[in-house]
Amino acid sequence: LPSVPAPAARERPRPRRCAAPRRVDLDCWSVAAASRSDADTVLHGLPVCAARQDTAAHKMWFMLVKILKGPMTPNTYMYQSALPYLPLPSVKDTCQRYLRSVKPLVSDERYKEIESMAATFVSNV
Repeated sequence: LPSVPAPAARERPRPRRCAAPRRVDLDCWSVAAASRSDADTVLHGLPVCAARQDTAAHKMWFMLVKILKGPMTPNTYMYQSALPYLPLPSVKDTCQRYLRSVKPLVSDERYKEIESMAATFVSNV
């Protein structure tokens, strides 16, 4: 039997250098949206950005911002203190709105009972 040569091992494509590589001050996601000449390298046809180099000034700025912003743990009532207080309607107006909403749902006799109960409630409050 003739020996069949083993298939050549498949090589992974190596990143190609862009035609005009240069330093990019954008993050990786922005680089993906930028043109290819803005990216540092191209891998599988997608731009790849170089590692970001933070200077001491950057680190100091980020620490200062973090200190001034305070702990940012988002929760439901995070901005509650910044919201204005909502006005409360009067009891009389609330009872009138209740009676308007109940009227189509009950009979005339029952409505008169509910109306007298609402009047008693308003006078006692």
